[in-house]
Amino acid sequence: MNIKKNAFLLGLIHFLSEFRLYAAVAVLYFTEISGSMMLGMGVFSVAMLSGAVLELPTGILSDLVGRRRTIVLGAAASLISIMLYSVGKGILWLMAAAVFEGLSQALFSGNNEAFLYGHLKSAGREEEYKAFLGKILSMAHIALSVSALIGSLMLIFGTYAMLFRLSIIPRALGLAAALFLDEPETTDRDRKSPWHHLRESLWEVCRNSKLLRIFIADSLSDGAGEAAYQFRASFLKMVWPVWAIGLAGTLGDVLAAFSFWISERWIDRKGYKGVILVGKLYSIISNVAAFLMRNVFSPVLLTTNALFYGVTGVARSDMSQKLFTDRHRASMGSIKSFAGSLVYALLAVVIGGVADRFGVIAALVSFQIFGVVSLAIYMNLFKTDEV
Repeated sequence: MNIKKNAFLLGLIHFLSEFRLYAAVAVLYFTEISGSMMLGMGVFSVAMLSGAVLELPTGILSDLVGRRRTIVLGAAASLISIMLYSVGKGILWLMAAAVFEGLSQALFSGNNEAFLYGHLKSAGREEEYKAFLGKILSMAHIALSVSALIGSLMLIFGTYAMLFRLSIIPRALGLAAALFLDEPETTDRDRKSPWHHLRESLWEVCRNSKLLRIFIADSLSDGAGEAAYQFRASFLKMVWPVWAIGLAGTLGDVLAAFSFWISERWIDRKGYKGVILVGKLYSIISNVAAFLMRNVFSPVLLTTNALFYGVTGVARSDMSQKLFTDRHRASMGSIKSFAGSLVYALLAVVIGGVADRFGVIAALVSFQIFGVVSLAIYMNLFKTDEV
Protein backbone atom coordinates (compact mmCIF):
# COMPACT_ATOMS: atom_id res chain seq x y z
CA MET A 1 0.00 0.00 0.00
CA ASN A 2 1.22 3.49 -0.84
CA ILE A 3 1.14 5.29 2.51
CA LYS A 4 2.05 8.70 1.12
CA LYS A 5 -0.69 8.49 -1.50
CA ASN A 6 -3.39 7.53 1.00
CA ALA A 7 -2.21 10.11 3.56
CA PHE A 8 -2.22 12.81 0.88
CA LEU A 9 -5.74 11.86 -0.24
CA LEU A 10 -6.98 11.79 3.36
CA GLY A 11 -5.54 15.25 3.95
CA LEU A 12 -7.11 16.47 0.72
CA ILE A 13 -10.50 15.10 1.78
CA HIS A 14 -10.19 16.91 5.13
CA PHE A 15 -9.31 20.13 3.31
CA LEU A 16 -12.17 19.88 0.81
CA SER A 17 -14.78 18.89 3.40
CA GLU A 18 -13.87 21.89 5.59
CA PHE A 19 -13.58 24.41 2.74
CA ARG A 20 -16.74 26.23 3.77
CA LEU A 21 -17.19 29.60 2.12
CA TYR A 22 -20.37 30.05 4.15
CA ALA A 23 -18.97 29.23 7.60
CA ALA A 24 -18.99 32.78 8.99
CA VAL A 25 -22.53 33.54 7.81
CA ALA A 26 -24.27 30.15 8.02
CA VAL A 27 -26.51 31.23 10.91
CA LEU A 28 -27.58 34.33 8.96
CA TYR A 29 -28.55 32.18 5.95
CA PHE A 30 -30.43 29.70 8.13
CA THR A 31 -32.26 32.54 9.89
CA GLU A 32 -33.14 34.16 6.57
CA ILE A 33 -34.57 30.88 5.22
CA SER A 34 -36.40 29.81 8.38
CA GLY A 35 -37.58 33.27 9.40
CA SER A 36 -36.51 32.67 12.99
CA MET A 37 -33.26 32.93 14.90
CA MET A 38 -34.34 30.03 17.09
CA LEU A 39 -34.99 27.81 14.09
CA GLY A 40 -31.77 29.03 12.48
CA MET A 41 -29.75 27.93 15.50
CA GLY A 42 -31.83 24.76 15.59
CA VAL A 43 -30.16 23.64 12.36
CA PHE A 44 -26.82 23.48 14.18
CA SER A 45 -28.45 21.54 17.03
CA VAL A 46 -29.92 18.97 14.63
CA ALA A 47 -26.52 18.46 12.99
CA MET A 48 -24.86 17.94 16.38
CA LEU A 49 -27.55 15.64 17.75
CA SER A 50 -27.76 13.50 14.62
CA GLY A 51 -23.99 13.15 14.65
CA ALA A 52 -24.06 12.06 18.30
CA VAL A 53 -26.88 9.56 17.75
CA LEU A 54 -25.15 8.03 14.71
CA GLU A 55 -21.68 8.01 16.27
CA LEU A 56 -21.74 4.45 17.61
CA PRO A 57 -23.59 2.82 14.67
CA THR A 58 -21.17 4.32 12.16
CA GLY A 59 -18.17 3.20 14.20
CA ILE A 60 -19.50 -0.35 14.14
CA LEU A 61 -20.20 0.01 10.41
CA SER A 62 -16.58 0.96 9.80
CA ASP A 63 -15.32 -2.13 11.61
CA LEU A 64 -17.76 -4.30 9.63
CA VAL A 65 -17.46 -2.95 6.06
CA GLY A 66 -14.00 -1.36 6.09
CA ARG A 67 -12.40 2.06 6.44
CA ARG A 68 -12.34 3.06 2.76
CA ARG A 69 -16.04 2.43 2.15
CA THR A 70 -16.90 4.38 5.29
CA ILE A 71 -14.90 7.39 4.08
CA VAL A 72 -16.64 7.22 0.69
CA LEU A 73 -20.03 7.13 2.44
CA GLY A 74 -18.99 10.08 4.63
CA ALA A 75 -17.93 12.14 1.62
CA ALA A 76 -21.19 11.29 -0.16
CA ALA A 77 -23.24 12.33 2.89
CA SER A 78 -21.28 15.59 3.07
CA LEU A 79 -22.04 16.31 -0.61
CA ILE A 80 -25.75 15.57 -0.15
CA SER A 81 -25.79 17.85 2.89
CA ILE A 82 -24.40 20.90 1.11
CA MET A 83 -26.71 20.30 -1.88
CA LEU A 84 -29.75 20.28 0.42
CA TYR A 85 -28.53 23.41 2.21
CA SER A 86 -28.16 25.11 -1.18
CA VAL A 87 -31.78 24.46 -2.16
CA GLY A 88 -32.87 26.96 0.50
CA LYS A 89 -36.61 26.39 0.12
CA GLY A 90 -37.54 26.07 3.76
CA ILE A 91 -36.72 24.80 7.22
CA LEU A 92 -37.42 21.15 6.34
CA TRP A 93 -34.74 21.22 3.67
CA LEU A 94 -32.30 22.75 6.14
CA MET A 95 -33.10 20.14 8.80
CA ALA A 96 -32.65 17.31 6.27
CA ALA A 97 -29.30 18.82 5.30
CA ALA A 98 -28.31 19.00 8.96
CA VAL A 99 -29.07 15.29 9.43
CA PHE A 100 -26.79 14.40 6.51
CA GLU A 101 -24.11 16.71 7.89
CA GLY A 102 -24.30 14.89 11.22
CA LEU A 103 -24.14 11.55 9.39
CA SER A 104 -21.03 12.69 7.54
CA GLN A 105 -19.33 13.79 10.74
CA ALA A 106 -20.20 10.50 12.43
CA LEU A 107 -18.84 8.45 9.50
CA PHE A 108 -15.56 10.36 9.52
CA SER A 109 -15.22 10.39 13.31
CA GLY A 110 -12.99 7.59 14.56
CA ASN A 111 -12.85 5.98 11.13
CA ASN A 112 -10.40 8.37 9.47
CA GLU A 113 -7.86 8.05 12.25
CA ALA A 114 -8.32 4.27 12.23
CA PHE A 115 -7.75 4.34 8.44
CA LEU A 116 -4.47 6.20 8.84
CA TYR A 117 -3.23 4.13 11.77
CA GLY A 118 -4.11 0.91 9.94
CA HIS A 119 -2.01 1.87 6.93
CA LEU A 120 0.96 2.81 9.10
CA LYS A 121 0.68 -0.33 11.21
CA SER A 122 0.61 -2.56 8.12
CA ALA A 123 3.99 -1.06 7.18
CA GLY A 124 5.38 -1.20 10.71
CA ARG A 125 5.46 2.60 10.91
CA GLU A 126 3.02 3.27 13.79
CA GLU A 127 5.51 5.67 15.40
CA GLU A 128 4.97 8.06 12.46
CA TYR A 129 1.24 8.33 13.21
CA LYS A 130 1.49 11.65 15.02
CA ALA A 131 3.53 13.18 12.19
CA PHE A 132 1.01 12.14 9.53
CA LEU A 133 -2.05 12.97 11.67
CA GLY A 134 -0.78 16.43 12.57
CA LYS A 135 -0.28 17.41 8.94
CA ILE A 136 -3.57 15.87 7.83
CA LEU A 137 -5.63 17.64 10.50
CA SER A 138 -3.87 20.93 9.82
CA MET A 139 -5.47 20.83 6.36
CA ALA A 140 -8.93 21.26 7.89
CA HIS A 141 -7.94 24.42 9.76
CA ILE A 142 -6.13 25.84 6.75
CA ALA A 143 -9.30 25.28 4.74
CA LEU A 144 -11.48 26.93 7.39
CA SER A 145 -9.31 30.03 7.65
CA VAL A 146 -8.82 30.46 3.88
CA SER A 147 -12.45 29.78 2.95
CA ALA A 148 -13.76 32.12 5.67
CA LEU A 149 -11.64 34.95 4.30
CA ILE A 150 -12.61 34.25 0.67
CA GLY A 151 -16.28 33.89 1.60
CA SER A 152 -16.28 37.22 3.43
CA LEU A 153 -14.82 38.98 0.39
CA MET A 154 -17.29 37.29 -1.98
CA LEU A 155 -20.19 38.67 0.06
CA ILE A 156 -19.26 42.13 -1.21
CA PHE A 157 -20.88 41.23 -4.52
CA GLY A 158 -22.61 37.93 -3.76
CA THR A 159 -25.30 36.36 -1.58
CA TYR A 160 -25.43 33.81 1.22
CA ALA A 161 -27.00 31.29 -1.15
CA MET A 162 -24.16 31.73 -3.65
CA LEU A 163 -21.60 30.76 -1.01
CA PHE A 164 -23.48 27.54 -0.27
CA ARG A 165 -23.84 26.65 -3.96
CA LEU A 166 -20.16 27.25 -4.69
CA SER A 167 -19.27 25.03 -1.71
CA ILE A 168 -20.77 22.07 -3.60
CA ILE A 169 -17.64 21.98 -5.79
CA PRO A 170 -15.09 21.09 -3.08
CA ARG A 171 -17.49 18.49 -1.59
CA ALA A 172 -17.83 16.79 -4.99
CA LEU A 173 -14.04 16.80 -5.39
CA GLY A 174 -13.74 15.30 -1.91
CA LEU A 175 -16.00 12.39 -2.90
CA ALA A 176 -13.94 11.83 -6.04
CA ALA A 177 -10.73 11.77 -3.98
CA ALA A 178 -12.23 9.20 -1.58
CA LEU A 179 -12.76 6.75 -4.43
CA PHE A 180 -8.98 6.51 -4.96
CA LEU A 181 -8.21 5.44 -1.37
CA ASP A 182 -6.94 1.94 -0.55
CA GLU A 183 -8.24 -0.23 2.30
CA PRO A 184 -5.63 -0.77 5.07
CA GLU A 185 -4.26 -4.31 5.11
CA THR A 186 -4.66 -4.51 8.91
CA THR A 187 -8.43 -4.03 8.81
CA ASP A 188 -9.93 -7.09 10.50
CA ARG A 189 -13.64 -7.13 9.72
CA ASP A 190 -15.79 -8.60 12.43
CA ARG A 191 -18.47 -11.03 11.26
CA LYS A 192 -20.35 -10.98 14.56
CA SER A 193 -23.57 -9.02 15.11
CA PRO A 194 -23.21 -5.24 15.46
CA TRP A 195 -24.53 -5.25 19.03
CA HIS A 196 -22.11 -8.01 20.03
CA HIS A 197 -19.33 -5.98 18.44
CA LEU A 198 -20.41 -2.89 20.41
CA ARG A 199 -20.45 -4.82 23.68
CA GLU A 200 -16.96 -6.12 22.97
CA SER A 201 -15.73 -2.59 22.19
CA LEU A 202 -17.21 -1.20 25.42
CA TRP A 203 -15.66 -4.05 27.39
CA GLU A 204 -12.25 -3.36 25.84
CA VAL A 205 -12.52 0.26 27.00
CA CYS A 206 -13.78 -0.51 30.51
CA ARG A 207 -11.22 -3.23 31.28
CA ASN A 208 -8.29 -1.00 30.34
CA SER A 209 -7.97 1.45 33.22
CA LYS A 210 -5.46 3.62 31.37
CA LEU A 211 -7.74 3.96 28.34
CA LEU A 212 -10.80 4.55 30.52
CA ARG A 213 -9.08 7.44 32.33
CA ILE A 214 -8.09 8.96 28.98
CA PHE A 215 -11.70 8.69 27.79
CA ILE A 216 -13.06 10.39 30.92
CA ALA A 217 -10.48 13.19 30.86
CA ASP A 218 -10.91 13.86 27.14
CA SER A 219 -14.72 13.74 27.29
CA LEU A 220 -14.80 16.32 30.07
CA SER A 221 -12.19 18.52 28.42
CA ASP A 222 -13.62 18.34 24.89
CA GLY A 223 -17.29 18.60 25.89
CA ALA A 224 -16.85 21.52 28.28
CA GLY A 225 -14.30 23.18 26.01
CA GLU A 226 -16.57 23.06 22.97
CA ALA A 227 -19.55 24.36 24.95
CA ALA A 228 -17.48 27.27 26.26
CA TYR A 229 -16.00 27.95 22.80
CA GLN A 230 -19.42 28.14 21.14
CA PHE A 231 -20.65 30.41 23.95
CA ARG A 232 -17.67 32.75 24.11
CA ALA A 233 -19.04 35.00 21.35
CA SER A 234 -21.30 36.33 24.11
CA PHE A 235 -18.14 37.48 25.88
CA LEU A 236 -16.29 38.69 22.79
CA LYS A 237 -19.05 41.11 21.84
CA MET A 238 -18.49 42.83 25.20
CA VAL A 239 -14.97 43.87 24.23
CA TRP A 240 -14.90 43.85 20.39
CA PRO A 241 -17.34 45.09 17.76
CA VAL A 242 -19.49 42.31 16.31
CA TRP A 243 -17.91 42.55 12.85
CA ALA A 244 -14.47 41.80 14.33
CA ILE A 245 -15.46 38.63 16.22
CA GLY A 246 -14.87 36.50 13.11
CA LEU A 247 -11.24 37.67 13.03
CA ALA A 248 -10.56 35.86 16.29
CA GLY A 249 -11.87 32.63 14.76
CA THR A 250 -9.76 33.03 11.62
CA LEU A 251 -6.61 33.72 13.64
CA GLY A 252 -7.43 30.74 15.85
CA ASP A 253 -7.68 28.43 12.81
CA VAL A 254 -4.32 29.66 11.50
CA LEU A 255 -2.65 29.01 14.86
CA ALA A 256 -4.36 25.61 15.18
CA ALA A 257 -3.15 24.61 11.70
CA PHE A 258 0.40 25.59 12.70
CA SER A 259 0.06 23.60 15.93
CA PHE A 260 -1.06 20.48 14.05
CA TRP A 261 1.73 20.88 11.49
CA ILE A 262 4.57 20.95 14.04
CA SER A 263 2.95 18.51 16.50
CA GLU A 264 5.33 15.62 15.80
CA ARG A 265 8.46 17.62 16.58
CA TRP A 266 6.86 19.16 19.64
CA ILE A 267 5.73 15.79 21.02
CA ASP A 268 9.09 14.15 20.29
CA ARG A 269 10.88 16.91 22.22
CA LYS A 270 8.52 17.30 25.19
CA GLY A 271 6.74 13.93 25.30
CA TYR A 272 3.06 13.28 25.93
CA LYS A 273 3.34 14.44 29.54
CA GLY A 274 4.96 17.77 28.78
CA VAL A 275 2.68 18.61 25.87
CA ILE A 276 -0.64 17.68 27.47
CA LEU A 277 -0.04 18.99 30.98
CA VAL A 278 1.50 22.29 29.85
CA GLY A 279 -1.19 22.77 27.21
CA LYS A 280 -4.05 22.18 29.64
CA LEU A 281 -2.50 24.34 32.36
CA TYR A 282 -1.91 27.20 29.93
CA SER A 283 -5.49 26.94 28.67
CA ILE A 284 -6.96 27.21 32.18
CA ILE A 285 -4.74 30.14 33.22
CA SER A 286 -5.11 32.12 29.98
CA ASN A 287 -8.89 31.62 29.89
CA VAL A 288 -9.40 32.80 33.46
CA ALA A 289 -7.08 35.77 32.93
CA ALA A 290 -8.79 36.80 29.68
CA PHE A 291 -12.30 36.61 31.13
CA LEU A 292 -11.41 38.48 34.32
CA MET A 293 -9.46 41.19 32.43
CA ARG A 294 -12.43 41.84 30.13
CA ASN A 295 -10.64 44.28 27.85
CA VAL A 296 -9.68 44.65 24.20
CA PHE A 297 -6.74 42.24 24.62
CA SER A 298 -8.88 39.41 25.98
CA PRO A 299 -9.84 37.90 22.58
CA VAL A 300 -6.17 37.81 21.54
CA LEU A 301 -5.20 36.02 24.75
CA LEU A 302 -8.03 33.51 24.25
CA THR A 303 -6.92 32.86 20.69
CA THR A 304 -3.39 31.91 21.79
CA ASN A 305 -4.89 28.68 23.19
CA ALA A 306 -4.99 27.45 19.60
CA LEU A 307 -1.19 27.07 19.69
CA PHE A 308 -1.71 24.04 21.95
CA TYR A 309 -4.94 22.78 20.34
CA GLY A 310 -3.34 20.80 17.55
CA VAL A 311 -0.38 19.33 19.40
CA THR A 312 -2.43 18.20 22.42
CA GLY A 313 -5.08 16.72 20.13
CA VAL A 314 -2.49 14.69 18.22
CA ALA A 315 -0.81 13.54 21.43
CA ARG A 316 -4.10 12.35 22.92
CA SER A 317 -5.08 10.60 19.70
CA ASP A 318 -1.72 8.86 19.44
CA MET A 319 -1.99 7.64 23.03
CA SER A 320 -5.49 6.28 22.39
CA GLN A 321 -4.67 4.58 19.08
CA LYS A 322 -1.85 2.64 20.72
CA LEU A 323 -4.35 1.24 23.23
CA PHE A 324 -7.13 0.43 20.72
CA THR A 325 -7.47 -3.08 19.29
CA ASP A 326 -7.37 -3.49 15.50
CA ARG A 327 -10.76 -5.22 15.36
CA HIS A 328 -12.51 -2.52 17.41
CA ARG A 329 -10.39 0.51 16.45
CA ALA A 330 -13.11 2.62 14.78
CA SER A 331 -15.80 1.60 17.28
CA MET A 332 -13.60 2.52 20.24
CA GLY A 333 -12.86 5.89 18.62
CA SER A 334 -16.58 6.44 18.11
CA ILE A 335 -17.31 5.59 21.75
CA LYS A 336 -14.83 8.28 22.75
CA SER A 337 -16.40 10.85 20.38
CA PHE A 338 -19.90 9.86 21.52
CA ALA A 339 -18.99 10.46 25.17
CA GLY A 340 -17.61 13.90 24.31
CA SER A 341 -20.78 14.74 22.36
CA LEU A 342 -23.00 13.78 25.29
CA VAL A 343 -20.98 15.94 27.67
CA TYR A 344 -21.17 18.83 25.20
CA ALA A 345 -24.94 18.46 24.74
CA LEU A 346 -25.46 18.61 28.51
CA LEU A 347 -23.00 21.39 29.30
CA ALA A 348 -24.12 23.59 26.40
CA VAL A 349 -27.43 23.96 28.23
CA VAL A 350 -25.77 24.29 31.64
CA ILE A 351 -23.46 27.14 30.62
CA GLY A 352 -26.40 29.08 29.21
CA GLY A 353 -28.36 28.59 32.42
CA VAL A 354 -25.43 29.68 34.58
CA ALA A 355 -24.96 32.78 32.40
CA ASP A 356 -28.66 33.69 32.68
CA ARG A 357 -28.43 33.63 36.46
CA PHE A 358 -24.90 34.80 37.26
CA GLY A 359 -23.65 36.46 34.07
CA VAL A 360 -21.49 35.53 31.07
CA ILE A 361 -18.09 35.97 32.75
CA ALA A 362 -19.09 33.93 35.81
CA ALA A 363 -20.29 31.12 33.55
CA LEU A 364 -17.12 31.01 31.47
CA VAL A 365 -14.80 31.21 34.48
CA SER A 366 -16.70 28.53 36.40
CA PHE A 367 -16.45 26.16 33.43
CA GLN A 368 -12.68 26.04 33.85
CA ILE A 369 -13.31 23.56 36.68
CA PHE A 370 -13.81 20.87 34.03
CA GLY A 371 -10.37 21.66 32.67
CA VAL A 372 -8.94 21.35 36.19
CA VAL A 373 -10.60 17.93 36.66
CA SER A 374 -9.27 16.77 33.27
CA LEU A 375 -5.79 18.02 34.18
CA ALA A 376 -5.92 16.16 37.51
CA ILE A 377 -6.87 12.91 35.77
CA TYR A 378 -3.97 13.24 33.34
CA MET A 379 -1.57 14.06 36.18
CA ASN A 380 -2.67 10.86 37.91
CA LEU A 381 -2.30 8.93 34.65
CA PHE A 382 1.25 10.12 34.03
CA LYS A 383 2.14 9.53 37.67
CA THR A 384 0.99 5.92 37.79
CA ASP A 385 1.60 4.75 34.20
CA GLU A 386 4.37 4.92 31.66
CA VAL A 387 2.64 6.52 28.67
